[in-house]
Amino acid sequence: MRSHAYEYALSPWHRFRELMEREEPAPTSPTHRAVLHLSARHRRALLLCDGLGLTVPQAAAELEASCAATESRLLGARAVLAECFPDSDDHDALPLRIRTLVAEGSTATVPTARSVRAESERRLRLLTRSVAGAVAVLGGLVCAFVLVSSPWPEPPDPHARTTDTTQGPPRDVRSHP
Repeated sequence: MRSHAYEYALSPWHRFRELMEREEPAPTSPTHRAVLHLSARHRRALLLCDGLGLTVPQAAAELEASCAATESRLLGARAVLAECFPDSDDHDALPLRIRTLVAEGSTATVPTARSVRAESERRLRLLTRSVAGAVAVLGGLVCAFVLVSSPWPEPPDPHARTTDTTQGPPRDVRSHP
């Protein structure tokens, strides 16, 4: 279940949602703004290790990465945050700042699993009905086109006489005037 939630949260189509306006205000905490400016990989490693207190091997398993890669991402994130706060001499307080930031985060806006599933199923039903309707309309148009148009030209009537009316009455070739 955790891996499915993680995959859902990291789906690439979520970047299109960034184009929509958000109702929540921008973060006022400088730590929060600095964490949001990290790359997604660095932010995940930082929040898992410093924010939630996981060890590097646990975070590596969660991120599906090697321990070395996870540790490198964690150190990179800490280095970027240390550059954001050059006035802070105590860099050991950074994990405490991140843990406090995570603890202060409101979970009141996080939807319940039941509501997420219900909304997902509602959207899936709507999408399925829309696609079925579009296919039905397209099939109806194709059938109407086939019935209305004649794909083959009508064959000529073999018993019909063709006459050339521009030359007048037929002449006998043997007669001379």
